[in-house]
Amino acid sequence: MILRMSNFYIVVAFALSGCSGLPAGGPTSADIIDGSSSSHRVIPNYTVIDITPEIASRLSRYDDASRRGHFSQLARSGVHGVGVGDTLSVTIFEASTGGLFSPQTDTTTSGAPRLNLPPQVVDRLGTITVPYAGAIRAAGRTPQQIQDTIQTRLAKRAIEPQAVVSIISNDSRVATVTGDVWKGGRMPLTTGNERVLDALGVAGGQRGADYDTTVKLIRKDRSETMNLQDLVNAPSENIVVEPRDQIFVSQDPQKFIVLGASTTNAEVPFGSSQLSLAEALGKSGGLDDRRADPAGIFVFRYEDPRSYGVLPARVDSGGKPVPVVYRLNVKQPSGLLAMQSFMVHNKDVIYVANSPSTELSKFLGLVGTGVGITNNTATTVVRVAP
Repeated sequence: MILRMSNFYIVVAFALSGCSGLPAGGPTSADIIDGSSSSHRVIPNYTVIDITPEIASRLSRYDDASRRGHFSQLARSGVHGVGVGDTLSVTIFEASTGGLFSPQTDTTTSGAPRLNLPPQVVDRLGTITVPYAGAIRAAGRTPQQIQDTIQTRLAKRAIEPQAVVSIISNDSRVATVTGDVWKGGRMPLTTGNERVLDALGVAGGQRGADYDTTVKLIRKDRSETMNLQDLVNAPSENIVVEPRDQIFVSQDPQKFIVLGASTTNAEVPFGSSQLSLAEALGKSGGLDDRRADPAGIFVFRYEDPRSYGVLPARVDSGGKPVPVVYRLNVKQPSGLLAMQSFMVHNKDVIYVANSPSTELSKFLGLVGTGVGITNNTATTVVRVAP
């Protein structure tokens, strides 16, 4: 019996010393922590940061700035006047008859003489032509400014001239809505200050769910992208659409990947615009009780430098995304609280490490038959010994 137990302890000792050579589904908690430091690099491969309620709170304050675009950051170009391609109505009045335009006076109406010009289309040079006033710059100006120029040009020719300019059609005031909408195309803009959500409504709305839809707004040489659900929840981002804005709608479902000792190893869609780590683990089926290390739940992410700046670790990445591994320990009550406010990012990798005892169990499972043979042999030796 003593010999049998001795052989058993030899097997266990071998297992403890040789588990590193066994096939493994991924790194252990110790492997991940040890790999974060390097004496041969100025910048470590990654930084390991424990997820605490304080860390989750810090990240949440900067999460919006680092992850989401802001349409409100796009500069407005100011007052938009007449544009190339617009059609203008121009009428000129004189104070009395006998003036410059008396022969062309509209005799069907009483009152001061007036001249109704044919509709004036703003040409490629941005001008219209008015008799005796010449080419008048119209593009980029308001109707009032055009009126003032016409009156100034005619002041020495006509009798107290007055001009009235109005926009018949504003073909230059259009925006474009394309992508994953039902009725994409050019959208004329009125003076009603149409906003981004108005533009999507005119286009028939998006084809997919709000939380899976992204809206990209291109204005001149800048662009911002927002999740549609975030846009709906933030009225200040529903800005006024300006002429020549381009709005592109696409479906971009947010997903995370879960690996390791969880009940499911897969790519999992958010199913919402935001997802906490607690919700993510729940959607993936939770931890595998037989294998998981509850103190070794890791989130692998390339963190935005703006968010990284509020974390206790300090690495100068030169403005580039910083590789960070967040560690959660759900053995502690604080970990269960922190996971509810720690938000998962699109394309995060959630890895659940194996419990240290799992490697021993795996080894014993592989050599279980051999252990039985050894025990039988030990028993035989005991029986034949003198």
